[in-house]
Amino acid sequence: MNDAGQGQTAEGSWQPDPTGRYKLRWRDSADNWTDHVYSSEGEMGNDPYDAPPPPPPPSQPGAQPAQSAQPQERPPTKAEARKARTEAKQAELRQRLADQKAFKKAKKEAVKSAAGSGGKLLALARLHLDDDEADLCSVRGTYETKRLGGDSVRKGILIATNKRVVFYAKKATGHDINFFRYKAISSIDTGKNMMGAYITLVVSGNEAHLKWISGDASGFVETVEDQMEGGT
Repeated sequence: MNDAGQGQTAEGSWQPDPTGRYKLRWRDSADNWTDHVYSSEGEMGNDPYDAPPPPPPPSQPGAQPAQSAQPQERPPTKAEARKARTEAKQAELRQRLADQKAFKKAKKEAVKSAAGSGGKLLALARLHLDDDEADLCSVRGTYETKRLGGDSVRKGILIATNKRVVFYAKKATGHDINFFRYKAISSIDTGKNMMGAYITLVVSGNEAHLKWISGDASGFVETVEDQMEGGT
């Protein structure tokens, strides 16, 4: 047996094994690799032939390496970063304004609903309450107080909320509104006379009276006393 390139016959020849597993492999007359192999130790045998993968094409002189399909992202410039921050702040402000408009719209719809059920004066008063403030009960009547040394009489509604007592009166050119914090109220009383039920509030040493009451005056006073115990 000769080395590679030797031992050629009409039927084929021994050639270096392209798989690399043996020294030589028989290539027949049809130019096909066979299973016949010849090892470095001089032993003959059979090994199924599987063609090795084709080698990569040789690089051409001066050829540039393949570029990535996606260009590398460059960092933003200072101007671009500043513009992005400005746009983000503007978007946040627009969203905040939209939320405020939606809240006000919902509040007005609630007022209309309350007005439609017969509580128009209460509905108007609710527009002046805090967002987290809820009315607990209310009575209507005529409110008397001292103003500039004289008596002032206004027809309106007295509301006990979860935060304070509110008197609201509608006028032709606007409204009057008074707030009384529970911790500032010294006492609250109710009674009846020939003119009907009345309520008297003592706030910071000053008296405020609501007479000719329409509604549950006793229930209103009990609600206010319960809130006064909380010290709001």
